[in-house]
Amino acid sequence: MKEVDPTTTHNNGSGNNVLIFDSMVGHAAYSKKYFETISKVDWNVLMLKRFSEVHDVLMNTDIQAAVLFIYDKKGLYQLLPFLNRDIHLILCTDKSEVWWLQYNLSNVEILLIDMPKDELYEKIETILFGWLEPHRLEAAKATASR
Repeated sequence: MKEVDPTTTHNNGSGNNVLIFDSMVGHAAYSKKYFETISKVDWNVLMLKRFSEVHDVLMNTDIQAAVLFIYDKKGLYQLLPFLNRDIHLILCTDKSEVWWLQYNLSNVEILLIDMPKDELYEKIETILFGWLEPHRLEAAKATASR
């Protein structure tokens, strides 16, 4: 897995570009380290720390999935223009008022941000595999059940 410059469109052949936005430095560093250790995927990962960059990247880069850590209502409202785009979104938040999104938009998954980091990132990884590489996820499940 590679981290690519968000100002350029970089395709490593897999065709899967994943955007990860987290304004908290600690979470962003953990995200980067976690996704660098997943050697079984070949996605382009774009790590962003400023919300202003999210808009530019979503509008100018071919993104298949985005993992967005949102800590306040303002951040949630800033996301509204992107909810109907043809990308998969994982919103990591503690805001209960947005749970309706998960039931009204098939491209949105919501995870609680205050669960243990290992558990949160395992869920993110599983969801991304299900969206981006469902054939590999099914093969891994079949192998694990033997």
